[in-house]
This record gives sequence, structure tokens and C-alpha cells, in this order.
Amino acid sequence: MIVDMVTGRVSVERAVRVAKALGDATRFELLLAIADRPDICCRDLVALFPVAQATVSHHLKVLGDAGLIVARREGPFGYYRLRHEVLEELLGFLAKRLGRRSKPRRSPTRAASSAAAKVVEVQVPGAHAPIQGEER
Repeated sequence: MIVDMVTGRVSVERAVRVAKALGDATRFELLLAIADRPDICCRDLVALFPVAQATVSHHLKVLGDAGLIVARREGPFGYYRLRHEVLEELLGFLAKRLGRRSKPRRSPTRAASSAAAKVVEVQVPGAHAPIQGEER
């Protein structure tokens, strides 16, 4: 679980671990390949990527340590499956911590310049209508 309701700190550390696991292009592509199927054998992943089997195994270990995938053994083969709930927890955590606030904060100078920029009507000698594009 990413969100630790007691400490909050553990949740940040876990989110960082997941983000780091996703930060490598090969690992991210491996995760996409795993996500495309209900499960996939390690040898099939090795066949999909132009890297050594040991490299694929290393990337699978990092993804597993981050909690993004789960492995099951079937004889000599390991089969991997995406843990969708971990991604959903991460997205929820990020939305809560980084998401849009109900009222965006404005700096005093930005608010003042914004208010000064709102011209509702311009008086031009000889004209009686507001300038096009301005509010009345």
C-alpha cells in the first residue's frame, strides 16, 4: 500500500520507490508489456527486448520490489502480472498531494494586476458603445 494513514512519511517513500521504478525507459516498457496480458513468462519478456536475460531479471526485481508486479512460479518459469491496485493507489496519492486545490492561490500582485486589467467600458469622445471584445 502506498498511503500510510498513520505516518504519511512511509507513503512518500513508497511513492518515490514506485516513481523511480517507472523512471527507467526499459523498465517502463517491460511494465507495459506485462500490463498487456493477464500474465507473461520471463522468457517471453526476454524475447521481446534486445537486452540480456540478466538485465530483464534485474528490471523485474526492481518492479517487484516497488510492488508494481507480482510473480508466480510454475516449474522453472516465472510468470509476472501487473498489480493494478498499486498504480491506482499511486494515482490517488498524487492527485491528493499534488492535485488542484478547490480555490487556487493567487499572489497579491497577480490579483491586483488582474483586477486592474479588467476594463468594462471605455469612454471615447464621440462614441457611445464599448470597444469590441470588452464587457459592458
